[in-house]
Amino acid sequence: DDDNHDMENRGQLLGDADVIPRSEAPQFQKSAMQHEHGERPGQKDGWASLVFLMCFLVTFSLAVTSKTSLPLSQSDAGGGRVFISGMLLLLFLSSLIAIFWLTFLLHYARTFISCMLWTMTDLCLLFSIAYFLVGAVFCGVIFLLLFCGGFLYALSATQRVPFAAANLKIASLAILHHITDLMWIGISGLGVTSGWILMWTAAYLGLVGATIWRGGFLGFLAQFTLLVILYWGVQVCVNVIRVTTCGAVSIWCLGSHAPMRCRGGTHVALKR
Repeated sequence: DDDNHDMENRGQLLGDADVIPRSEAPQFQKSAMQHEHGERPGQKDGWASLVFLMCFLVTFSLAVTSKTSLPLSQSDAGGGRVFISGMLLLLFLSSLIAIFWLTFLLHYARTFISCMLWTMTDLCLLFSIAYFLVGAVFCGVIFLLLFCGGFLYALSATQRVPFAAANLKIASLAILHHITDLMWIGISGLGVTSGWILMWTAAYLGLVGATIWRGGFLGFLAQFTLLVILYWGVQVCVNVIRVTTCGAVSIWCLGSHAPMRCRGGTHVALKR
């Protein structure tokens, strides 16, 4: 059976995870993925989408109508080439780091989780000792209490490390299965985020340069609103990539019993 063979291969890579054959795996019915009335649940944040669209239109209008678009000089053109070269280098390095990091998690997930579990606890102890040595008793006591709480938490969570490591390895395998699609989505997301920041910068400079918004409460409120819009736009781009990755992992884990096959799972998750 190809499905059982695939699960055995996954089990060999996971190492410390229990393998359940396909024949014994729970059956996921299509109705479980739908609403109780047979319909998929609709959008519940339509108002937020409308507000974000209005903020985008306002930012775009400010960027287009701003007086920052002056003729490019030779130094400006050189700066643009440096920016594009930096973006390409960033894409190349981020791709290499992502592949290396997934491979590292796939082979050393348990060590990584154990290290993260005890690192903050050890740092709290070191900070506590350092503060006691320099005479800052209050700070030393605070970090000593943090160390005690972290130590008890790490001690109680030690037995759950193998389970967490198995889940981390499964997620890494799923991402590696969709690595090509997810890589292009990540690159596109980085480009969209960079374009959003550039457009926001032009809008902000146009707003600051306008005489009517200089100083006063209205100027402060307008600049604060633009900062919120900047953060909101970046978070939207990040969340799209994050949710797409989680959807691809879920579809890969469900396998052949899912309503949707793994083929095209990344694109299905992106649409959702």
